[in-house]
Amino acid sequence: MRKLVYPVLIIIILALGGYLLTIKIEEWSANQRAAAPPEQVTIHFVVTVPPETPRYQKLYLAGNVKELGTWRAEGLELKKENDDGKYAATVQLAGGVPVEYKVTRGSWNSVERGPDGAEIDNRTLNPVKTESVNVKVATWVDQGKAEPGKSTASGNIRMHLGFHSTLLNNDRTLAVYLPPGYDQNPDQRYPVLYLQDGQNLFDTATSFAGVEWNADETAEKLINDGKINPVIIVGVYNSPDRTEEYTPIQANESDPVARGVYYGWFVAYEAKRFIDKTYRTLPGRENTTIAGSSLGGLIALDTARAHNDIFGACAAISPSLWSAEGELLSQWTADHDWMKGTRFWVDMGEGETEDYPTGEAVPHLQTLVATLESAGLTKGNDYQDLVAEGDEQNEAAWSKRFGQVLTYLYGK
Repeated sequence: MRKLVYPVLIIIILALGGYLLTIKIEEWSANQRAAAPPEQVTIHFVVTVPPETPRYQKLYLAGNVKELGTWRAEGLELKKENDDGKYAATVQLAGGVPVEYKVTRGSWNSVERGPDGAEIDNRTLNPVKTESVNVKVATWVDQGKAEPGKSTASGNIRMHLGFHSTLLNNDRTLAVYLPPGYDQNPDQRYPVLYLQDGQNLFDTATSFAGVEWNADETAEKLINDGKINPVIIVGVYNSPDRTEEYTPIQANESDPVARGVYYGWFVAYEAKRFIDKTYRTLPGRENTTIAGSSLGGLIALDTARAHNDIFGACAAISPSLWSAEGELLSQWTADHDWMKGTRFWVDMGEGETEDYPTGEAVPHLQTLVATLESAGLTKGNDYQDLVAEGDEQNEAAWSKRFGQVLTYLYGK
């Protein structure tokens, strides 16, 4: 009897082992299927935009997957199909992975909105098969009358968010205004104007105290009216370290740490190389200008000095010549050879005296003008100066005279 029991037990154990092994194999297979990357699905997006959409503005899909930029406003670029307001793009997405997205014009300040201008929920898609997805944009956040926090940017403006500087070890936005006809004339190249405090140039939603320079509207009108040659304007946003980065030298230990030397290199090499690589620029010195207002005007002057082989012109608008106890102005008066062969716009508001730490706003400008003349520059040809009657030191004043700056630099 015992002889029969052992073989039966062995058979049962083997059978049970085989059963357990089968279960493990099935579990392993299931885990492998779960771990395997999902199949790719082709999705063709067709986006219809409202007639008020700027004619030459680029459009993008921004979403929660890397193919749509992982919520970068400039995610997947849409191509204009024709003049019926339709844009399209084809993309490979992971099958079965839910997607959320919205349509933008390259910035979250120009994202789509609902018919009444209200914010809309993210659009959703569960890609399981090849298909076309039709999207209709009702309106944009920046359409209509400007409201607090509402974008007023216009024209063809491209946003480069999170642009990294190795020299400064920080990130900032570059806002790039492209002139009328840029997309329609692929063989044409353009001079470039680099302006500091770029968040104040084009948009009330990002500007200080909600007042912008209207640099986009001003340039657009002057170009369309044939008064200036087309120009690319690069708005270099400031960082939280604005004062340090816009300060070229430190007069005493109580002053902010001066990082202006590094900032100048950042604009001259890191930012400029990116712009020249990305856009159709005229990269030579004679077509490259640096500009800014207040401390931005001061760092523009010092960068034009330090990188005289890069910048052939400089616009110093209400420059903070008092900085470092006027030490820079004294240095330039003593050694002005770098000014030769460079064109300058320099100005000051007559009403800036109260806000000027030393109360010598106009006298400091006159010292700078005398230095330009000592360097052999002639007014009207090599430089232009202006004392703006009644103007204070603010965005509204700079907006008012920005057209004069452009006309001097790029006038026909």
